[in-house]
Amino acid sequence: MRIKSLKIVDKAYKNLDITLDDNTSGIMAFIGNNGSGKSNVLEAISIIFKYLYQKKDKNIPFDFLLTYEIGGGNLVEITKSKTTVITKINGTQKSDPYNHLPKQVVAIYSGEEDRLWRHHYEPIYKDFISRINKDVQTEMPKMLYLNKYYWHISLLCLLLNRSNNPEDTFCEEILGINKVHSVKFEFNKNIYQGYKESNVLQFISTIHSKDEYTLEDLQKTIKNYDISDIFKYLYIAFTPNNNKILQNITIKYNDENLEIEDFSEGEKKMLLIKSALEFAGQEDSLFILDEPDAHIHLGNKIQIQKVLLPYQNNRQVIITTHSPTLTKAIPKESVWCLEKGKVKELQNIAEVTKYLANREDIYKLLFSESNILIVEGKTDDKYIKKAIKLYKDEFPNLDFQILRVGGTDEENIKNLIDTINLKDEQKIIVLIDRDEAGYKVYKTIFNNNKDKKYILSERYSNNIYFLMIPHKEINNNDKDFVIEDYFKKTDIERLLIDYLRQNFIEKNTISFKSFPKISNILKQKLLPRFCEDSNCTKENMEGFKVLLAELNRIISPASTNHIDIFTNAKNTDITACFYPDTEKVIVKKGSKIVMEVVPSFNEKTAKERKKELQKIAKEENRFYILNQDKEFDSPSGAIAFVLGANLNGWKFWKIKENQQELTSLRNK
Repeated sequence: MRIKSLKIVDKAYKNLDITLDDNTSGIMAFIGNNGSGKSNVLEAISIIFKYLYQKKDKNIPFDFLLTYEIGGGNLVEITKSKTTVITKINGTQKSDPYNHLPKQVVAIYSGEEDRLWRHHYEPIYKDFISRINKDVQTEMPKMLYLNKYYWHISLLCLLLNRSNNPEDTFCEEILGINKVHSVKFEFNKNIYQGYKESNVLQFISTIHSKDEYTLEDLQKTIKNYDISDIFKYLYIAFTPNNNKILQNITIKYNDENLEIEDFSEGEKKMLLIKSALEFAGQEDSLFILDEPDAHIHLGNKIQIQKVLLPYQNNRQVIITTHSPTLTKAIPKESVWCLEKGKVKELQNIAEVTKYLANREDIYKLLFSESNILIVEGKTDDKYIKKAIKLYKDEFPNLDFQILRVGGTDEENIKNLIDTINLKDEQKIIVLIDRDEAGYKVYKTIFNNNKDKKYILSERYSNNIYFLMIPHKEINNNDKDFVIEDYFKKTDIERLLIDYLRQNFIEKNTISFKSFPKISNILKQKLLPRFCEDSNCTKENMEGFKVLLAELNRIISPASTNHIDIFTNAKNTDITACFYPDTEKVIVKKGSKIVMEVVPSFNEKTAKERKKELQKIAKEENRFYILNQDKEFDSPSGAIAFVLGANLNGWKFWKIKENQQELTSLRNK
């Protein structure tokens, strides 16, 4: 399948006014800052095919023109204008397109927002499960939405498929699976009799003779089944949530008896993407991936690209992304940059890789001597600039070039650093909200599951710092807190009441349905305007002082003072920097640290340590050699990591200058 063109005009749906022409690529990419309309395009495409599958094309709530190629060269053109829908197949008008639709539309959604699922995939899913034990059901829904509930099915089918396709090394190279110990099923045999006899029930009957298999035994048991059918049967048996024939699948692998929960978030996403492309949707299927690279380690973004490419010849994959790594792999003519719901023409591939920030801002930064503050939101910079201006007398050293980016993750940071040419004396601070999205960014960047309440500022590398905005009350750092929370509640109340009275309450003709979503109005209009008003004073912005103080601490010269320390315990060769003001330790690149942990070391922590070291270090003569600096919150935390034992870091670290134990500083 190939989507050749899509046209949605006159802001007919969610302010979209787009024309996409002459696509030839199996992978289409939509890029742009947050709020640019990328996700709306995916939603619009989902809506079109949802109604087409239901044979209710006249109910599609907007006008459009869609052209795609399917079924070995058939060109399908569908035009909707008001209540008229015209279909042409290879230029000849037909009554409908129902025999020339994608075999399946498969969505893999990465964000927290579940609107796409609730509005467009869940209705078809509910209809599917309402018939699941009444019909001879052997096919999956035409609109298929895959998420975390299908990790286990996906992994099992990929493992089973290795014997059919030995050249596919995904499980070994991407997931790091060396051997599989067992596959355990949990069956709900009590409800078998409520299901109509079908191929699904026959398949389950084939494997339910025992609960636990080796992978080899399972392959022998189901050798007469095609792998794509196995995926379908497992999907149906695993659905619905409250009435499953198959309750659970547990797969244990590698020497540590790991399970799926031990995979990183990036590995889990790639697992779903790979299995969806391989099993869920065959040729002439459409795949929708919303930011598959979000909050994934840079190395794994490259792997996502490798997973997608083999399927581009006979499947249409549509992605939204903030990833230059992915966009560089796609022909320029199949990359569309969206801005306020419209397509922005890109002149060259270099411009594609810089879409993350405003070009004028990039050029200003090239010649700037100031420190750089990277923020997520469209209005964060206005708030911070206003607060810095008002409190210049208290924080005279705060001087930033502020850069807004559309989604802050590890790759965006790297891309901006490469573009800016950071000077030695400059610092970059990446500012993230204290919420679930910000926490995911932290976990991805630092490969650390530290509790949110203990996270504040951490050094990423060299002069680059991560800062999760501090709560106004330090004891509440475990609570969600976004930058708008620094404003006084009395100011927010006054702004909202005035706005609602002027625009809605006093206009009797306005319907209740027209009332705005309050948080959006505050973020997009009221608070930015308030910051530009001369009536906005120090008193109004007082809540921002806690943020300004932390920014000042990071950029102040005192925060760079450190003491060189080292340890040679256990035949290691480790150098580090100790920062007395924070008691943080940065273990330096090139340090030789122990490979194995002591038996008393926490098992879960040991697994996390090993997984991280495989990413940031290389093995050499039964030691790990760090490929990059690594920061720790305390001397003991650092020594536990590098020596694989719970030891007193104050005693094991020695000061390079005088060879004394670090604890000597405490005695002064």
